[in-house]
Amino acid sequence: MTAFYMKKWYFDLITDKGETFYAYFITYRIFGKSQGLVSAHLTLPDGNLMQDSIATEYSSPNVEGKLAMGPHFLMQQNGRAKIHMELSHFTIDLQYFSLERFLKWHVPQPRARVEGTIKNTFQVLKINGFGYQDIVETNIPPWRLPLAELIWGRAHCGGRTVVFNQITTKKRNVIQNIHLSAGADADRPSQTEDSASESEDNQQYALQTNNGDEETRIAKSGWTLLLKRRSIIEESPVTTSDRIRSSFLRNALARIAGNPQEKKMFSEARLSDGEKIWDGLAIHERVLWQWKTR
Repeated sequence: MTAFYMKKWYFDLITDKGETFYAYFITYRIFGKSQGLVSAHLTLPDGNLMQDSIATEYSSPNVEGKLAMGPHFLMQQNGRAKIHMELSHFTIDLQYFSLERFLKWHVPQPRARVEGTIKNTFQVLKINGFGYQDIVETNIPPWRLPLAELIWGRAHCGGRTVVFNQITTKKRNVIQNIHLSAGADADRPSQTEDSASESEDNQQYALQTNNGDEETRIAKSGWTLLLKRRSIIEESPVTTSDRIRSSFLRNALARIAGNPQEKKMFSEARLSDGEKIWDGLAIHERVLWQWKTR
């Protein structure tokens, strides 16, 4: 039996009104003890924040692709995903309809249309926006992750979606992946780059951040993406109390796992190919590990 195993399902969305939302379904096992976690984070255009989470038991996904955690569930089938959460402060009921017909980098939905509702005690938000979903699965214990920094993001700009990540290891090696697509609602055919390709080194790009991540610029082979931060929607340790309820386990894990710090941002995005410009919105983040040197 491995000491650690974790699988995470991540969803987010940006609406035309400026609401940003992200949610997690997480299952993990530490030294034989299994646990499930659901959490949701909603930031309104006026800056008000709603967030909630709950630890719960879970059942393995069935043949229909349904993951159940008490009254909360995730279903994925035929290019669609449905998430339902019943938390203390609000209820989430969203459906993701894929606008892509392929799966890259464990990203089953790099570009999705999102419809549904998010309710709390005071209001019901009817949701219509663009979303993204990825899946992370690993059996590497957090205290053995060879990571020093992760910069990740995705931007929707006028019918185009850019998904990127840059990983810097403890040994200062840099790994980059990028995906640029034009969906059915864009004005020219789909363009994709496969991060899994080993036949050619076409994944390198230039990434520059300025003024504490107020601006992030990516340049690659004829196009650029500029992100101008509008707000920070979360800035905290990765080992937060809503993810790990036990203070003893949380503090111990932070000490031995490099105490990673996360900054998740909402930004205005501008994509340009030198001739045309497409404006849009983005969610992106930087995670820094603070390993102690011997």
